[in-house]
Amino acid sequence: MKQKKSKIIAVLALLSAAVTVQAQPVVTYSVSGSSGDYTLDFTVNNTTPGTQGQDIYFLGVYDPNGTVSGIPTGDYSLYGAWNPYQFGQGGADIPYNLSWLDGEDSDLPTGTTVSGFDVLDTSSTAPTSVDYYACGFGYNGVVETYTGPGNLGPRDTNPLFEGVAVSTVPEPTTLALAGLGGVALLLRKRK
Repeated sequence: MKQKKSKIIAVLALLSAAVTVQAQPVVTYSVSGSSGDYTLDFTVNNTTPGTQGQDIYFLGVYDPNGTVSGIPTGDYSLYGAWNPYQFGQGGADIPYNLSWLDGEDSDLPTGTTVSGFDVLDTSSTAPTSVDYYACGFGYNGVVETYTGPGNLGPRDTNPLFEGVAVSTVPEPTTLALAGLGGVALLLRKRK
C-alpha cells in the first residue's frame, strides 16, 4: 500500500510540474535553410492564465551565432541585447543577444500566437534548442497582477518568464538520416 501511495504522489508531482510549465508562454521555432544559413522562425503562444492574463510585450533569445532577420507584423521593433538578471529583474544570468519589443503592449494577449520572430543562424548545424525570455504586462483599465506560476521576476505586475525553445521541425540532415534508417529497416525485413 505504501508503494502504491508513493507512485500516486510521484504522478501528481509530475502533473503539477507539467501544469506549471504550461502556465508560461510556450516558445518554439521552425528551421529552414542549410549549413551556415539557417533561418529560425520563433513562434510565441501566450498561455499565461487568468481572465485578462498578461500581454507578452518583450521577447528575447540567446543565439551566439544569430542575428535578427525578421520582425512580426504589428508594433514590434528591435531592442538588442538584454540580460534581465543584470538589471535586477530576476531569472538566470543569460546574455540574451536578440530581443524584440512591442511598443503598444497589445500584439500578444493571452490565448494568442504570433510568429515571425526570425533569426539568421550561421552555425554549421542548426541549434536544437535556444534559451528565451518573455516579459508580460496586463492592463484592463488598471494594472493587472499576475498570480500564475512561473514568474521569475521581482514584480507580479510585470512577470518574467524564461525557458528553452525547441525546434518543431528537424533539420534536413536529420530527416535524411531518419529516411535512410527507415529504408534500411525495410530492406532488412525483406531479407
